[in-house]
Amino acid sequence: AAAQRQRLAPEWAAAPGDAATWRGAPLLPATRTMAQPRFVAARGAAESVPRYLRANGLVRAHDMSKQETERLVRACWAAKAKEEARLRREEADEGLVLPLADFFWEWLRTTFGGPGQAVEWGSAIALALQRYSYDADVDVFLRCLQGRLPEEVYSRGGLVVARLEHGLSQRDRALSGGQTTGFLTVDDIRSYVREAFPHKSRAAMTAVLASLAIDPAVQAAAGPAATSARHRALATAARGDVAPSFASTAAATAATAG
Repeated sequence: AAAQRQRLAPEWAAAPGDAATWRGAPLLPATRTMAQPRFVAARGAAESVPRYLRANGLVRAHDMSKQETERLVRACWAAKAKEEARLRREEADEGLVLPLADFFWEWLRTTFGGPGQAVEWGSAIALALQRYSYDADVDVFLRCLQGRLPEEVYSRGGLVVARLEHGLSQRDRALSGGQTTGFLTVDDIRSYVREAFPHKSRAAMTAVLASLAIDPAVQAAAGPAATSARHRALATAARGDVAPSFASTAAATAATAG
């Protein structure tokens, strides 16, 4: 752990005594720490407990808004990318990647000041990530943090796939009385894609919709008399363990089209 801390030169962190900021704005309101204290039970000190949650007794609770959670997620990703770029230059290793769970602990410790504060805010952020996991960006961060999703998904095309997965799943539930059926009509999928990329040019949107029309997964699911298509393939496509589906095809097109 000490060696890892020495490797991390947190030029992205706040200077001692300064409030943690990102892009010139405080990560959290200063009044947040002045509220009436509330405490929750810690997760314990077992090795199986993630380092950012590992503590005995009670830790101070912080109720975080969705906006605050999203800012912290973006700030952590940005800090991780900056640190990886620095280490790649210094060690001449273009493939160097810092595991998010390890970096998250160092980022908390440096940003919020010491192990105690790191666990306090780690616990608060973990709860907020669960609470707002209906948001695609928050959900991707949470799943990467827990090792349930490869960090490679946090790339332009991969994140688009994850957002499509999330959005189509929500559309499925909305149209099915809160149930997840795993199916949407092709027209519903096309409608959602148009909503998801409102700023695409007409030509770019035509290319995206065309990628849906010609994808074998859509044709096989729809059949000669039906208009339904599976969207569960989005999850496996995002994990990268199956051949590209209609989702990843459309996502890749959407990510690169103007």
